[in-house]
Amino acid sequence: MPANVPARILGVPLRSSVVLPVYAVLAFLGRMSAPHEGSLSLVWPAAGVALVWLLTLPTLRQRVAAAIATGALVALTGAPFGIAAGPLVLAGVAHAALGLATAGLLEALRSRRIDDRWLGSTRDAVDLVVAAVAGAAVTAPLGAAAASWSSRWQFELLWAWVARNAAGTVIVGSVLLLLLDRLANGPDDVGRTRTAVRLELLAHFVASVAFGWVVFGSTEGAALSFGCLAGATWAGYRFSPLVAAGASLVYATGAALATLAGFGPFSELPGEFQQTAVVQLFAAAGTMLALLLSLSVREHRAVARRLAHSEAEAREQAELFRAVAATVNESILVVGADGRVVMSNPAADRLVGRGRPLRHIEEITLGFQELDRSSVDPEGSLFARALKGETVHGHPYLHVHPVTGRESVQSVSAAPLAGGPGAPDSVVLLSQDVTTQQAQLAELQSFAGIVAHDLKSPLTSIVAWGELLQMEDEPARQQDGLERMLAAAFRMNRLIDDLLDYSRTTARKLGTEELDLDDLVGGLVAELDSELDRPVTVEHDELGTVVADPTLTKQTLTNLLRNAAKYVAPGVDPHIRVTSRPRGDMLAVTVADNGIGIPAEARHRVFETFYRAAHSYPGTGLGLAICKRAVERHGGEILVEDHPTSGTAITFTLPAAMTAAA
Repeated sequence: MPANVPARILGVPLRSSVVLPVYAVLAFLGRMSAPHEGSLSLVWPAAGVALVWLLTLPTLRQRVAAAIATGALVALTGAPFGIAAGPLVLAGVAHAALGLATAGLLEALRSRRIDDRWLGSTRDAVDLVVAAVAGAAVTAPLGAAAASWSSRWQFELLWAWVARNAAGTVIVGSVLLLLLDRLANGPDDVGRTRTAVRLELLAHFVASVAFGWVVFGSTEGAALSFGCLAGATWAGYRFSPLVAAGASLVYATGAALATLAGFGPFSELPGEFQQTAVVQLFAAAGTMLALLLSLSVREHRAVARRLAHSEAEAREQAELFRAVAATVNESILVVGADGRVVMSNPAADRLVGRGRPLRHIEEITLGFQELDRSSVDPEGSLFARALKGETVHGHPYLHVHPVTGRESVQSVSAAPLAGGPGAPDSVVLLSQDVTTQQAQLAELQSFAGIVAHDLKSPLTSIVAWGELLQMEDEPARQQDGLERMLAAAFRMNRLIDDLLDYSRTTARKLGTEELDLDDLVGGLVAELDSELDRPVTVEHDELGTVVADPTLTKQTLTNLLRNAAKYVAPGVDPHIRVTSRPRGDMLAVTVADNGIGIPAEARHRVFETFYRAAHSYPGTGLGLAICKRAVERHGGEILVEDHPTSGTAITFTLPAAMTAAA
């Protein structure tokens, strides 16, 4: 509740020391409006001060003490007017009860509110009026009894008590509550500069004074008095609630004083109680009109600000979604229940190749087939299933581009977008090109089958020879069996090493650095000489420097040099030549040999896993596949080139260092 807001501004003792004198002065001025000694005061602005004071106190005990203090001040301010002690005490009790009743009722009405303002909405203003009227009505018998202590009972005292206290509470209390809101929350934004507001307020004041002079300057302006409501409307529509309520307080005070002095149309009513009661109720009505209008305008501005903020956020989210949808490679479609495309991203438009945004789902479904190339059943399509409320994830389709004829495998997902109760009114479709993944999966399945076969072959040989050795007694046959078992084990070990190398070329994180190929080839030649039992001649020019991963580059050159030294005709000494030449920002390295060569029809397959063009030579069929993976990881390419003489020439490219590229 906002009751703690003023407590942060002024402490309870300090606040009480300010409020009590103000209440005493207003009570004394109200007492002066009594038509004769001991009668009921005609106006009572102190009622609004008492309400605000009690509302700002945090505990019930403090509120009761403050109410008793207001009652005591009522009694003290009445003493100079010669009123007897009995009616003074009863009047004090009536005013104390009035403050407690009004404050209690208003807080009860606000108990379920979460506003941080005392008068933050039109509902708060209505609650204030209800509490003011109800509090005055409940305590009216006490007030009327005090006023008629030494005279006969008058029924008009009841409604006069209600009218004066309700008007004082509404007119004065609203200004004070709005002032507290201003201190706690700052000024209202009325959408204009302070200078413009002050100039218009001055114009409003001049016009109101002039019109009031006309209305209250004679006793014949009863009809014109309703024109004052136009001024209240002006104030409520154009100014902040505090300014509008403050202006109404000023004009209400002037109207009451003029009526008490015998001026204006209300002074012609029979009886002083009726005159002042009617003018106060009229002023309270004007105050409420201005206050309700001003609060409505403030609420409208707050709603407009929230709507503008929400609209800006929604626009930002939409722009962000469009930006994301435009950059992703996945196709995104939102399709209405009638098949009309509500939204499509550029990837979806490219999938169809229309050169314009998609309009109907039939434009894209025509290119989709099942993986077995059968047509898609319209009743069982993802779009139809999603319209029935089903969500489907990652269904594979074969897609044929209508313009290029390119075939791809698309993983399509569909989900309903519900716009309300019942069936969904639109469907979102997501399509992702998984051609590469499908090829890799097929390759992995083939790879696993070949690996299982090639690993099982030497194991079968080892097991078979082991079983024969158990039954063989001749040492020579045992020795032959052991040698065959060792050969099978070595073959298995070599296959496992190649599998590990192949795996590293795919999964290894690249760590590039500048590599001098002359030094690298020189070191590999020394290793090659120690491995082979025959002379190998390796020549190389000044090869230059590349920026590559040392391990993968060494693995590539090692495999190429070993193949060049291995695949030669019987009785021929290997002769290998390594050269290089720049190719754009890459360096092309060629390893040429005098070997048996690669048949033309096999050149495009030698880089496949486990493919072997020469089965009469030992090997696993992974060496060139390892080279291909390693080179492609660097953004290069590898291929078999034509050799001017017999033999093989394999060229691969790697990123050249700046010095090499220059």
